[in-house]
Amino acid sequence: MYGAGIIVIFTAAKDNNVTVDADAKQKVWVIGVDVDQSDMGDYTAKNGEKSNFTLTSSVKGVGTGLATIADKAKAGNFPGGKHIVLGLKQNGVSIVTKNLNTQEKDAVASAKAEIVAVMLRYQRHRQSNY
Repeated sequence: MYGAGIIVIFTAAKDNNVTVDADAKQKVWVIGVDVDQSDMGDYTAKNGEKSNFTLTSSVKGVGTGLATIADKAKAGNFPGGKHIVLGLKQNGVSIVTKNLNTQEKDAVASAKAEIVAVMLRYQRHRQSNY
């Protein structure tokens, strides 16, 4: 992939960031998966400069899901057998922005707000038509 000019790799498997070789680290960005994998991208470049090749990570909000179910169970409303969706609005999924610049962070926040708004409209549409 490196030789083909690929500059961003979405690893799609939790520990794959570790396998990015030393030369590739200076040529590509990696997107981590499941948890914040920023620390897996730390390296020292050939010129001695500290750097990081992890652009961002797509994060599953497992803790959010567990807390949601625990809170419902504690209140006597355990949702056994029900399908619960935790999306962007509920912090069920997110991305890490610490390696992004201000413009990129603003773009992410804008896209998130737009996605949440579209999903709300979609949900209202489905509820009113089914």
